[in-house]
Amino acid sequence: MENRENALLIAALDQVAGAIMIYDSDMRALHWNKGFEATFPFLIEPCKGGATMRELMQLARAHGNLPEGVTPQGAQAFTDQRIAQIRAGRAEPMTIHCPDGSVIEARDFQLGPENFASIRVDVTRLQQQRDLIARQADKLSTTNQQLGEFAAIAAHDLRAPLSRQSMMLELIAEILAEDGRDLPAEAQKYWSLVEEGSTRMKQLVEDLLEYAQIETDASALETFCAATAMQECLALLTIPDGFDVRLPPEAPMLRGSATAFKAVLRNLISNAIKHHDAPIGRIDVTCTVTARTACIRVQDDGPGVPDRFKKKIFEPFQRLSKNTSGSGLGLAYIRKTVENWGGTARIDDAEGHGSVFSITAPLATANVIPLAEARAAAPQPPVPAHARRR
Repeated sequence: MENRENALLIAALDQVAGAIMIYDSDMRALHWNKGFEATFPFLIEPCKGGATMRELMQLARAHGNLPEGVTPQGAQAFTDQRIAQIRAGRAEPMTIHCPDGSVIEARDFQLGPENFASIRVDVTRLQQQRDLIARQADKLSTTNQQLGEFAAIAAHDLRAPLSRQSMMLELIAEILAEDGRDLPAEAQKYWSLVEEGSTRMKQLVEDLLEYAQIETDASALETFCAATAMQECLALLTIPDGFDVRLPPEAPMLRGSATAFKAVLRNLISNAIKHHDAPIGRIDVTCTVTARTACIRVQDDGPGVPDRFKKKIFEPFQRLSKNTSGSGLGLAYIRKTVENWGGTARIDDAEGHGSVFSITAPLATANVIPLAEARAAAPQPPVPAHARRR
């Protein structure tokens, strides 16, 4: 029965794609599978003669199979160190580069109380993919850096003529006022168009620069109180008297960027007001917490977003209407920012009327902070009367 089980085990080992070698207690070659014979044909005769693991490693090194980071001059010392680590049970997996360009992952370990084993698996394709990803990451990093530099230069070069244009318009208006003259009605119309175009162009330049400079940097993430950030966000917003903005009674500690979180929330609330179809409205900010994330929802009672826009609303330069101001980068900025801290952004229909924008962010802790406590702990400018706590 035991012989039959051993035969089955040997047959199974022969079907394994990797190279497997079993050694006795003295680390002498005891059994190897067909994968070993196919991968290391030059080691078969020494194995039949009872070569030790050390001798087989030395022969493999002589044929140019060197572990990653090991030179031919240091191969002997590396082999001695490796054998000691295997006997002590501390040998880590290593990568071997072969003369034919293939890459092998090697594992050596003790097998039971009296045996040792070596496994070699060809990971050439996987390594090629890793190398390709690394090259692409380096290239992308360089490209992003160049884009950031270009955006900064372009923004600087565009700001100057736009600022001069605005100054000249103001100067002309002052000269006309001093002379007691008014522009003709038709000229005034064109004047307004120039002023509006200049203002929108400056905003586009600022938005483009802000959008281009968003970076994914895990080391820049911080732990912050969402309740405090929400309170500070409202303190910086100018909310029309007809609008009622309500915050959740409590919010958790999040992992991300407090500054970016406040910018995202400001964008969402400002958009809800700007795109509302009435002089009065209500905006509810709610927060729900799961095991690992928090979902912040900004719901309004405005006209909602037509279905044809929902799939592309987070793409750059997408605007719902030509009659609304803005560069069309606000929601693109939101999605890009939220995804950089590991979150998501989406839009849903509100029940009956309006729309709901939802963003998620990773939790820093499971604790939630009451809004009143956050306000008391972090004094800040007074919140407008119409921004009330639920």
